[in-house]
Amino acid sequence: MKRSRVRYPKSKMYEQTESTAELSEDDVKPNLVPLVGLESSRKRRKQEQLEEKITVCKAEVCDQTSESSGNLTADELPSCWSEEQGNYFREKNPWLIIQNGKLGCDTCRTVGRLDLNQHMRRSRLAREWTEIQISSSAEKKKSQQVAFRKKIWEHRETQAHQDAECVLMESRKRNLEADGKLHQAEEEEAICRIFRTAYMIGKTDCAFARMPILVDLQRTNGINMGRMLQSEQSCADICDFIGAEMKKRVVKYIIEKDIQFGVVVDESANISHQMVLLVCLRAAFFETPTTIFFDLIELDNTGAEVISRELVKCLRHHFSKDFLKRNWISFTADGASNILGHTSGVDINLTRPENYPDLVIWNCSTHRLEQAVAAALETVIGLNIVQVFMDELYTLYHTSSKNQEELQSWAEGLANTIMALDRILDIKWSASSNRTVKAIWISYPALHAHFAVAAADPTRDKMERSKYRGLLERLTAVEFVTVLGLMRDALSELTDLSLKLQESSVTLPEADAFLCCKIRVLEAMANGKGAEFTRLAREAAKKMEFQGVSLHVGNNGDAEMNSQQFFQNLVNLLTIRRMKSSSFQASRLSNTNVLERGSFLASCKILYPQFWPENVDVLYGENEVLSLCRRFHLPERQIVEAFKEYKDNGGKVIPPDVITLILTLEMVAVSTAECERSFSSLKTILTRNPVSIPRVSRLLFLNQNGPSLIRFQPQSYVKTWLTQERRMVGQTACTDWEHQEEEERRTLWSFL
Repeated sequence: MKRSRVRYPKSKMYEQTESTAELSEDDVKPNLVPLVGLESSRKRRKQEQLEEKITVCKAEVCDQTSESSGNLTADELPSCWSEEQGNYFREKNPWLIIQNGKLGCDTCRTVGRLDLNQHMRRSRLAREWTEIQISSSAEKKKSQQVAFRKKIWEHRETQAHQDAECVLMESRKRNLEADGKLHQAEEEEAICRIFRTAYMIGKTDCAFARMPILVDLQRTNGINMGRMLQSEQSCADICDFIGAEMKKRVVKYIIEKDIQFGVVVDESANISHQMVLLVCLRAAFFETPTTIFFDLIELDNTGAEVISRELVKCLRHHFSKDFLKRNWISFTADGASNILGHTSGVDINLTRPENYPDLVIWNCSTHRLEQAVAAALETVIGLNIVQVFMDELYTLYHTSSKNQEELQSWAEGLANTIMALDRILDIKWSASSNRTVKAIWISYPALHAHFAVAAADPTRDKMERSKYRGLLERLTAVEFVTVLGLMRDALSELTDLSLKLQESSVTLPEADAFLCCKIRVLEAMANGKGAEFTRLAREAAKKMEFQGVSLHVGNNGDAEMNSQQFFQNLVNLLTIRRMKSSSFQASRLSNTNVLERGSFLASCKILYPQFWPENVDVLYGENEVLSLCRRFHLPERQIVEAFKEYKDNGGKVIPPDVITLILTLEMVAVSTAECERSFSSLKTILTRNPVSIPRVSRLLFLNQNGPSLIRFQPQSYVKTWLTQERRMVGQTACTDWEHQEEEERRTLWSFL
């Protein structure tokens, strides 16, 4: 009796709905409403939620959709159902599969195929439903309809089917998320390709107009480059963005690591008709100090007050005032009076007590060398014969392409050297003239033959022949050869010294030692020793023949140069201008400054064993080390004790604290050569891409400081680009990039 009471409601329910099989097909749907109404409201709401979720995720894999999509045919339906009845049941039960007159469950079948049933909660899939084997063994049509209806309802309410729907819905959700992540990854990779292309253009000083060409090249090679960010303006924006981000990262690294640094500056008034100040930073990012370009500052004028104010403003934009007082240790500039002035230079403004009184002010050693050489030339008579000759040579071949070609045919090396140089024998003559003097010395016979042929060439006019005749007379003068040999000796030594001072890794003691060595060499030359080319020139003057060319005595105005006087003047001026800090700094320093007791350079040498005396006293150098620590805000007693240990082991093992002090001293840049290199790149950038000074500053930062193309990782820059809601390469809201072609040449290109 108990069993009959449990089964009775179901049997009665199906008996009440059997009459629907006898109705016409048009009346089927209204008569099925009582069946739905018998379901509990809780189950109906749950089922509707599941059906809604399944509808959202109704996209099926290819092998599954083919079985459950499309209109049903009479062959597929059970014999007891009409086509409209089959469509109705499928509409109410989206998971239902009708195939070959049998029923199945698409949800359970998919879960079984994908082997997801292990995620189901202690329920098993019905094999008959997964294999589409549900049928009715009843003979009457009405009984078959009741049986199918009952099986559909029972399967829908089973725990296994509901678990399968939840598992499948979760699986499809994960697939959608995976597809979204995959699409996002592909989009970011396409942007990375664009960023690498733009970075290559910025790193190699190419014009932004090459961006579309390079993108077309990569697209032709089958690489997906997206739709956007392919114009030259986009290239400029990307390079500008990368340069700005690189500068932010450098500043962040310096602040986080609490790195001390020095500042190197140089000024120019030829950048887009605007006076600018080029700023470099010298800091120990790794084991050795490195000088990097930092910023370009626009100046209203080149007065000391303006330069000081704008420089401090630039640094305060990136660093706090307290950080600068603690970590800014040096300022290096050339010897211009407005920067290192006697009474009101930039150095005086910066080292005031309210600003940065502990700042080390250093005059560029390379500029000191050139100034010493220029001063020596003013005191020596006879050099003008070579200077006038070189100026005329420069003018002659820079104003005529015909003359350039002729010189190229006679002396190719000399022609290339002359065309690559500006005017020589100015304040930077030791660096710019050595190659020209060497080329004239080597190509002397060829240059003589060229002048002789040109002076007698009847196809030239009288004035041109006269000019070549004058050059020939000056070239074959005894005084010219004598001065040429002397200049080659002097320039060989001074050029080596200048190049050494321009090295980024050179330290103050190393530069001073090399300078002292060159001073001794010049002293020997002043005494007539070691000047090889001067000796050869004098021997040629005695023979009146040089490299097979006959010589003659020059005009009365060509005075012979006193070589001993020239070399001795160089020695005296280099000794006076020898490595020292600003001449007017010592009187302004506090009582903690080491410069009150001696030179800054002498204090630096205390940290290098090669400059120690033979018998090192137990207290040797401790006062200087203590003063340096106070000046650079370093732990005093800790470094002094480490210095004692350093002396005890004879300088063989450097304690870490002493290394810290040595690295701090090496932050003082010896020269402003890095600024000169940056100016060279700056001119190249402006030649190819005329842009504003703020933008060219960021481009120059990328060009000078960015890693090589193979080491550049654009992923982090791309993510920052996207977080700022910049354009993506795959956006469809904008028109696709169209490659413009020449219509009239298409026919020609068709068979090329």
